[in-house]
Amino acid sequence: MMSAFARGIVLRSMILLVAGALPPSAWAFEFECRGDEAKCTAPKCTGDESACDVLRVRQDGVNRDTGAHVILFFKVPPEHKPQSMDLTLSLGEQLSDCKTGSDREVNANANNADARSIDGFLCRLRATWTRY
Repeated sequence: MMSAFARGIVLRSMILLVAGALPPSAWAFEFECRGDEAKCTAPKCTGDESACDVLRVRQDGVNRDTGAHVILFFKVPPEHKPQSMDLTLSLGEQLSDCKTGSDREVNANANNADARSIDGFLCRLRATWTRY
């Protein structure tokens, strides 16, 4: 059985390979939820539309016992400035927290071509470009 650390490395490598094969202009906000329960509802991405357009989110797990792990990724061409984002994620401890309003806000940043991960059930997401 593969450790969580090893799974994370493999997943990040796969994301980088797939992301490198797609031109950024072909992207739009994409959310994928994988787990051993029914698929969760895709959150809306608000904030800067151009930031949302390049953002990819994958949530592994939707079970309270196994938890949830959210992976965020974006990649833009080198001439695109700025190349980092401020993220505000509304996370729940279980899927029902998104519906009951029991979620909490967490701030994070993401950098170009680097996968960012955080634990929780993603309810909402706000992405804004960081200015240097």
